[in-house]
Amino acid sequence: MLLIVAITAQWSEERRSDLLRVVVRYSTAVLTIGTFAEALVGSSAWRSMVNVDKNGALNSLSSVTSFLGIQIDRTGGFIVEPTNAGYIAAAVIIIATLVSIQGPRSVRAGMYVCIALCGWVLISSGAKSGLLMLLVASISGVTYARSKRVWGGLLGGWSISLLVVLVYVAVATGPGKVVSVFTDPLGIVGGDSTTYHLAGLVAGMKHAVTEFVGAGIGNGGNFARIAGAPISRWILTGGESSWGVLAYQAGILGIVLFAATVASLCKHLGRRSAVLLSAWTSAAMFAEALFGPQAAGLIVVAAALFMTVDTDNADESASGNGTCYTTEKGDEQ
Repeated sequence: MLLIVAITAQWSEERRSDLLRVVVRYSTAVLTIGTFAEALVGSSAWRSMVNVDKNGALNSLSSVTSFLGIQIDRTGGFIVEPTNAGYIAAAVIIIATLVSIQGPRSVRAGMYVCIALCGWVLISSGAKSGLLMLLVASISGVTYARSKRVWGGLLGGWSISLLVVLVYVAVATGPGKVVSVFTDPLGIVGGDSTTYHLAGLVAGMKHAVTEFVGAGIGNGGNFARIAGAPISRWILTGGESSWGVLAYQAGILGIVLFAATVASLCKHLGRRSAVLLSAWTSAAMFAEALFGPQAAGLIVVAAALFMTVDTDNADESASGNGTCYTTEKGDEQ
């Protein structure tokens, strides 16, 4: 992110937007073509064709997902793993939406097509955290539109994300599961894949309270599952939750530093970057893969290219060294 900000700092907003549109179109093409091909030949034949059917690390928890009683066969296309494909599709939808908000009509038409295609990919992947990501992005957008307080926007997104998942688990598995998760995270696992994500978040946070600096980077999480660890090992070490793994590995200190870093980036990169980062970190509470390079890389690149300079800071900087900046509205300072 720092490298992209440094390279594009003097670019006009239009030029950065041009690059963002290329990223959106390329990502949409990869996602759409792969999903269509897998749907055409069938998932079993597709995974055999791309030679990943024997790689356990590329297998999701299930090939079928259930959403409030509706069964969906999951596809991953060229991304292979359905969950990752859904997260990337959700990220592309958010980026395309943010690009189209201030773009000319000709730009919006192309972005709307990408949004529709990635929406199909997201539904086909059966990634519920991807749908959560879109919901949080909408909430974050409204929050930041009404308030300039970065911490207020972030804490609002994180809190609402947690509340939405608690309500969903209560509806899917019963209110008793929600109550017991804070005392016995492992006891709620089962019945719906979302219980894994919630249990991992709570378990990781509980461990962080007892270990200020955590258990050490590289311990636990979904890598423990791939290595053959029992469920009590990988869920109780934060598995299926990016925040849960971070809390388990780096403790309360790591969580505080991470939150402070995100808030600092939101403050200095501008409102659209803040909306994107808020949605990403909120959904990551319930998805370990969102901190992985496939999804995180796309979001970080977009957040850096959305970079803007606050009017007050731009005035001060311009008066100090004569550099010309462009604000989010395109006004030169």
